[in-house]
Amino acid sequence: WWSTSGASQIGTLNPFIQIEAQTICWESGVETEVCSEGGMDVSNIENGDYIKVKGVDFGSGATSFDARVASANSGGNIEIRLDSPTGKVVGTCAVSGTGGWQNWVTKSCAVSGATGIHDLYFKFTGGSGFLFNVNWWKFTQGISSPTLTATSKPTPTPSSGNILDINHDGAINMADVILLARVFNTVKGNAGFVDAYDLNRDGIINMSDLVMIAAKFNTVV
Repeated sequence: WWSTSGASQIGTLNPFIQIEAQTICWESGVETEVCSEGGMDVSNIENGDYIKVKGVDFGSGATSFDARVASANSGGNIEIRLDSPTGKVVGTCAVSGTGGWQNWVTKSCAVSGATGIHDLYFKFTGGSGFLFNVNWWKFTQGISSPTLTATSKPTPTPSSGNILDINHDGAINMADVILLARVFNTVKGNAGFVDAYDLNRDGIINMSDLVMIAAKFNTVV
């Protein structure tokens, strides 16, 4: 008994690391052979052949694709499709002749629209005869830049609800006068200036602010 869907997948495949081309869930028309760079490569690729790789997780998206290829003929194309041999094309990698079936070069192409988890299909197109061999492939993940949003610094609000109670102890008294005295005559924008101590909001901490405290001195709030 056999099935084109294969066994249940244990986990998704990470396409952003180098993957051997013979990592195949299902194929049509291709063969494998010993590779001069080590391991095996996919060979005997003809027009219309394809490879299926199951459960590939592109995450937030891929932006480019690399393939290690070789061809003694004029080459062809690798169509990168999602979910079926006739599915959405997210990239096409052109492969030219390299002068031999084991003369390896890396070809690259842009990728757009590959996000999330999909079955990945490499569909091979070109002229007659064998097109090229493939040793490995790899996608490059897009890097998103965070959006920075400027926020204004809020003016401190006294917990007691009365701006004259500078230390928020529930009373307007000498403790508040002492705090104000420490930044007396400072101007907004200068070191030491404290917005919360500028009681009349005129941009300077001076006698006007002290007079406001004096008017409510020893008041419980």
